Amino acid sequence: MGSGRVTAGGAELYYETHGAGPDMLLIAGAGGTAASFTGVVPFLAERFRLITYDRRGLNRSTGRDSHSGTMRQQAADVLAVLDAAGAERPIVFGTCGGASVGFEFCARYPDRVRGLVAHEPITVRVLDDAAAQLRFFRQMCEENVREGPMPAMMRWMTYMGRDFELKIRPAFRERTLADGDFVFRHDLMPMVEYLPDASVLADRVPVTLAVGEGSRKGDYSYARTVLPLARMLGCEVAEIPGHHTSYIYRPEVFGPALGEQALSLIGRLAKATNE
Repeated sequence: MGSGRVTAGGAELYYETHGAGPDMLLIAGAGGTAASFTGVVPFLAERFRLITYDRRGLNRSTGRDSHSGTMRQQAADVLAVLDAAGAERPIVFGTCGGASVGFEFCARYPDRVRGLVAHEPITVRVLDDAAAQLRFFRQMCEENVREGPMPAMMRWMTYMGRDFELKIRPAFRERTLADGDFVFRHDLMPMVEYLPDASVLADRVPVTLAVGEGSRKGDYSYARTVLPLARMLGCEVAEIPGHHTSYIYRPEVFGPALGEQALSLIGRLAKATNE
């Protein structure tokens, strides 16, 4: 494993690299960090050179005081991390709110990406019940103001589909108490309210939308966004094993499935180039 730091937009961003092969950048959602992908790294690092990082204001990265976590800045952060890691054109994987960051990066810097795998994007504005979904997330942020980050996080975890028994481990509680208030006040809503720029993505960036088979069985907003996004972007939908956070709780299943989707994207690109 390698690690480093890079300055972008007044923040110092922590990043890691693992493995060898084609470059793949992994972007976590709200509150997620490089550590979110610890479980899947062994299943991907034999085929890819992985780049993970802590988004601004989270864990080992700074930038919390500036509150400059706009989607434009998040995309610029990705560019800075890729430059520092020496990754010219990676496959980008973004999950939940990280998919919003991935969409924005690809739309702003289409020449710096080979393709995007967007896993269960939390871009609820594409849904018919967008107003109700936005209200849920805003109420969660208001709960953080009233009662603190743990009750707000438990509201989110209760809503989120999963195939594991929820246990609040000390590390999870510590991370929530350390980062949660920042996440609910400044980090979450820009990703939830985000709408991808189809005019760029549909023409210039190959996209695969991935949804867990378990998530699809429930009425979860992040699973329901996939079909309207696919129509908007004119892209493929891939069903993969697990639920919303199976990259953490079932990495032995999620990691290989993600690897296959990334390789499939690379194969489609190679075929298009040769035609």
